[in-house]
Amino acid sequence: NKIVGFADFGETRGRNSFDAELYAIYFLAEFQRKGIGGGLFRLCQKEMVAAGLDSMYLEAPEVSPYRNFYEKMGGQIVGEGTHKLAGV
Repeated sequence: NKIVGFADFGETRGRNSFDAELYAIYFLAEFQRKGIGGGLFRLCQKEMVAAGLDSMYLEAPEVSPYRNFYEKMGGQIVGEGTHKLAGV
């Protein structure tokens, strides 16, 4: 009876040719690795397709501990860039 995670998505912020962007997907640690993330990810995909958005991307650090999850969901590396994070 509580929120254990969330996903936020929508149209791309215009930095590439994709139609949609997964802005964030997050779960409390005790609810990770239980299949909830995959279900929520697929729900986001379904909603994007229903809205006429046919391609999606997300930005993640190269060292993201969640890279395997993104790859399991069908993700592929399509580019690289640099971003300042906390001034670094």
